[in-house]
Amino acid sequence: MKAKVERQITKMMIPFAYNAPYQELTKDLEEEVGRETDGKVWRVKNISGKRLFHHIDRLIQSDPGGNQSIGSRFVLTQNGCAEYDLPNKNQIISFGHKDYEYELYIHEVSLILFETQIGFLTFSIAYPRGQDLSDLIQNNYYVKQFLQNSERFVRKLRKNNQYPVQCNLGRCMHQLFKQVQVATLFESRYGSTKNVLVYNAITLEEMDQPSDHREFMKSLYLLSRTYHEVHNPPRIELHEDEETMRIFQNSYWRVSVEGIAHVCHLTNNKDSNEFLLGENQQNLNSNYFYMYVLTLHQFYSLQYFSILASHLPHQLDGQEKQAFVEVRELKKRMVFFTLRCSFKQVSRITHIARLYEMVRRSYRIEELMDELHLELDAMTTMLEMEESKRRLKLEQMVLIFSFFYIMISTIADGWDIVKNTLAFQVMGNYWIAWIEVGLLLGVMVAGVWSILSYYVREKKRR
Repeated sequence: MKAKVERQITKMMIPFAYNAPYQELTKDLEEEVGRETDGKVWRVKNISGKRLFHHIDRLIQSDPGGNQSIGSRFVLTQNGCAEYDLPNKNQIISFGHKDYEYELYIHEVSLILFETQIGFLTFSIAYPRGQDLSDLIQNNYYVKQFLQNSERFVRKLRKNNQYPVQCNLGRCMHQLFKQVQVATLFESRYGSTKNVLVYNAITLEEMDQPSDHREFMKSLYLLSRTYHEVHNPPRIELHEDEETMRIFQNSYWRVSVEGIAHVCHLTNNKDSNEFLLGENQQNLNSNYFYMYVLTLHQFYSLQYFSILASHLPHQLDGQEKQAFVEVRELKKRMVFFTLRCSFKQVSRITHIARLYEMVRRSYRIEELMDELHLELDAMTTMLEMEESKRRLKLEQMVLIFSFFYIMISTIADGWDIVKNTLAFQVMGNYWIAWIEVGLLLGVMVAGVWSILSYYVREKKRR
């Protein structure tokens, strides 16, 4: 679709799970100083969610030790860009793909880390002003391709528009992932980031209505998935459906598993345009993005729990004690996630609440939550079975020790009785003593028989 872009927000996000302890990692990032400079490499920067519920707004904040906080956000400083050999936000990167050339700025590089050990490496991309919507769609596609295959590409940076300098995002990502001790990149090999999500918010030039509604809906579809413009979606995808929401007459949202896109256009109404170019841009960069990050966090946390749970059965053979320690720890993490990180409502504003529900539905959060509860129930059953086995073994041990204690006490007391009987016998009449000895032997045989019978019954039952 041919339409001039007035405002643009594009964020490419790479999800990952990490092994480093959350509290230690956030502290290290806050205190990290560059090797070549004395300046801080990272600075804490909150995401505002002021149009969300108050307790939701405080989930990602600068105090990682706060009881309400479940995550922190760190932004790479100018010193940090130099440390990781990245351009600063004012330097243009010039890329080429065959006969296609395009330019962009990396406006911001940030790390969003959660206590569930889920994180997102985010690149905020800006293109030079005057872009056409179709060009932006194509640019997004190639930038995503670049991030997905970054280990194989070295591009050129025009520093002060005077001379080229090498720029390698792959090396930057490798260093960052090594620092946080990445466990998985979700559907990706280490060093190959195939899973790149996109958050797009585009404001187009003034128009009464899009001249071609089908082309407009196609552009929205391509933006939400970061597809190339040559991709032809099926006709059913070009109508308003469960993945599309129209919040105003000139404002659309579309969600997908690959990303989320918002497209609106200016009108001949001055007040409306002031809102779209002012307050709405702040909302798109904060409230809506914050809401999207919370949904992604829920989705990838549940995915990671499933990955961890899938490893447990292979660890049970011969290592029951350690395996069940891990089961208990995983169950505790799942319970804390359910209590602290899962939300069905985030705002009292209708269209934000509807959009949040739509994004959660797209990622099948409720179905994943049901799977989580099934896994919790299965783990609970496993723990109860193991606890029952341990309790049974303990009862058997107590029974055996009690039996031998009683037998020894009985023999000792019985022998005293026999000796006393023998001492008082007259004229060699020992038959009473032999009866007592027989009773003692009978008690011993009966006790041993009872223990053996119980052991055989329990073994057959198991």
